[in-house]
Amino acid sequence: MRLSKSLLLGLRVFISVARLQSVTKAAAELNVTAGAVSQQLRQLEHLIGTDLFHRTGGRLVLTEEGHTLSVQTEASFHQLLRAVDDLARRASSNSLRVKLQPTMAIYWLLPRLTSFYALHPQIQLDISTFLNAGDCMLDQADLVVRIGTGQWEDGVADLIYPDENVLVCTPEIARRLHTPADVAAEHLLHSTIRPEVWPIWLKAHGLDPELGARGTRFAMAALVYQAAQKGLGVAVSQTTYLKGSLAAAGLVTPFPEPVKTGLGYYLVYEKSRAEQKPLRAFRDWIASVRS
Repeated sequence: MRLSKSLLLGLRVFISVARLQSVTKAAAELNVTAGAVSQQLRQLEHLIGTDLFHRTGGRLVLTEEGHTLSVQTEASFHQLLRAVDDLARRASSNSLRVKLQPTMAIYWLLPRLTSFYALHPQIQLDISTFLNAGDCMLDQADLVVRIGTGQWEDGVADLIYPDENVLVCTPEIARRLHTPADVAAEHLLHSTIRPEVWPIWLKAHGLDPELGARGTRFAMAALVYQAAQKGLGVAVSQTTYLKGSLAAAGLVTPFPEPVKTGLGYYLVYEKSRAEQKPLRAFRDWIASVRS
């Protein structure tokens, strides 16, 4: 059955009559005549091929089929209205919901936010974080940051920075690391969010990826970097963090050539909203500070 204008109108009339149990009251609510309501009901029943009401003694009582349709149609219309209201709110709002991994929020976004508010003091950011990839869907935020190739079915993406990794540690540890193979004698620090980074780094330097099974595991990279600052061991970090926050925290890299994974960190959003003012402003700002 095709979702036509007449079908939608008939369903709108039907749920009003079903809720009020009166053609007259439904007509008043819809601002049409009682005759028009009755006609719409007859057309809907003819289209569906079944009676939706028992008509006895001037009363309208839903049939079993009518009750089922009433419940499902009412829920569908409420869901549609919520979707429209949410879209209208987002289109007119100066607030943005941004969701990203906690480490990126701490070491990349927060140090740069002052410049965003200097440009756009009227925009309110609601920043939240996630640990699992399944928690970064666009029904949960206006903008999300994902790691990947930049191709997702539910949105379009702007590259923030490529996924490039270097070894980081304290200067004291760095002085005893003369070649990448020396890492085998050190304590390795891991993030459970991205367990693959150590095997990738080891393999890129001609070492056994199985060496990456050793060490201490933390729930997020931010904890890994704090442990590295304390001299607990060596970690693998994004090069962009080492250029800023991690360098300020006293971490260095004994082997500065980055390992490139071919992936990137992307700002993802719905294509239909790309030019909305607050979202556009945030996208333009990201482009200006991502280097």
